[in-house]
Amino acid sequence: MFLTKKRLMLGLITLFLLIIPIACAQNFTVSTKAVKDKVIKGDWAMFDLAITNEQGYTDVFKLSSKVEGTEWSILTESTFDYATGVTVTPHATKVVRMLLKDKGLEANPTKAYVVDLTIKSSNTGEKQTKIVQVFIVPNEGIPYLSDISGTLMVPRYIDPRNIYSFVVNLKNNNPKDIKNLNIRLESSLFTRDGTVELQPEMQKGVEFTVGFDENQKPTLDTLTVVATEDGKELYRETTPIEIVSYRISFEQETKVSKFFLKTIEEITLTNNEIVQKQQKFLYPLSPIDQYFVTSDPQGSLYEKDKKKNLAWDIRLAPGEATTLIVVSNYRLPFYIITVILILILLYLMFRHPILIVKHAEGVSVVEGGIKEFKVVLNVNNRSKNELKKVTVVDTIPHMIELDKKHDLGTLLPKKMLRTKKGTLLIWEFEMEPKEERLIKYIVKAKLSIVGSVTLPPASVFVHSEKSGRKRKIISNEVSISE
Repeated sequence: MFLTKKRLMLGLITLFLLIIPIACAQNFTVSTKAVKDKVIKGDWAMFDLAITNEQGYTDVFKLSSKVEGTEWSILTESTFDYATGVTVTPHATKVVRMLLKDKGLEANPTKAYVVDLTIKSSNTGEKQTKIVQVFIVPNEGIPYLSDISGTLMVPRYIDPRNIYSFVVNLKNNNPKDIKNLNIRLESSLFTRDGTVELQPEMQKGVEFTVGFDENQKPTLDTLTVVATEDGKELYRETTPIEIVSYRISFEQETKVSKFFLKTIEEITLTNNEIVQKQQKFLYPLSPIDQYFVTSDPQGSLYEKDKKKNLAWDIRLAPGEATTLIVVSNYRLPFYIITVILILILLYLMFRHPILIVKHAEGVSVVEGGIKEFKVVLNVNNRSKNELKKVTVVDTIPHMIELDKKHDLGTLLPKKMLRTKKGTLLIWEFEMEPKEERLIKYIVKAKLSIVGSVTLPPASVFVHSEKSGRKRKIISNEVSISE
């Protein structure tokens, strides 16, 4: 008996030990990593918060802090994550960057301030708390070094008659505030100096106005920009510049060859100066030319004084020449317009002289079904000829019958024939050029038609006196629904 109780006790202990890991299994895990935990007063501390969703479904995790609104401002790098929660897919990990900034706390480089971050699952309500430590140190406690990068924007070729703006784009790559950054532009022809302030991680363009002596001879030179702080060089860049001669136009010779709706112009440009020259050569275009003018080499569209031009940047050594070929070809639009006119002419020549259109109106619904409606045939003589004999044939299906009532002035059918397909109504008449006839008749359903009914197309026959033949034209079908 004692042995049996002992075995029962051991079984219960084993079962309890097996249940503990299951009960303690977490639906998600959280870890933190300090990115920037030492800050000066008013600066943002940064921590990466990694949330791993161990569940088999997507969950949203809400972030909060016990001290929010009292001693710390707390945000996420993406404000959406803090406002609505962090969405994490099943068995995935998402890293959120937390930003913490003190509210008037005193600097203490030896003792850390503690902030509790709470992460709550929207699905299960489970909460986890992580503690992060932030050191607030005096300004001199973080010895950031000045670090800047830059780009120099200057023209490659310079006309000494013009005044230019040289721009140095600078970026402060560190949180350090650079109060006095000295910028110097230097070449053998000019020197410019300036001072700029760069706040932390700030970008700024520094512009220098540069002019030259109009009598400056063409020359090659180099331009160097140097940025220094307290005599220490932080940035240097050197680029070549070239002073060119006055932009005297290239000598131009044009040869024109004309063909049917096509013109070919060969434009030869020659540099007769003793120095290398670069110019923008313009070929004026009319508003329509830009769609039908091609060139070799290919020019680009350039607008000057609100007018379109083909433009090439031409650079020629002394005595060098180049040829531009401009082709104005209007053959394609001519062929397209000609084909369209021919098609229109053929259509007018061979189209049916009569057009017949069928429709229904005045549909009467009784007890949820179609009971009565009026059929209208619109017959139009589109030709300029008088038609001596025109025959119109329409079919009334078996389920409906002709009402003997007729509108005043409506043309009555000449014949009525009963066939397997229904009742045929036949009209015959003459038509003047461009005359239009309306034929109307009323039909009634033998029984109310639930749903819809389709009327077959009507036909019109035009009889030719010369050949004795007749042409048949068919109208549209008409579908009527309740």
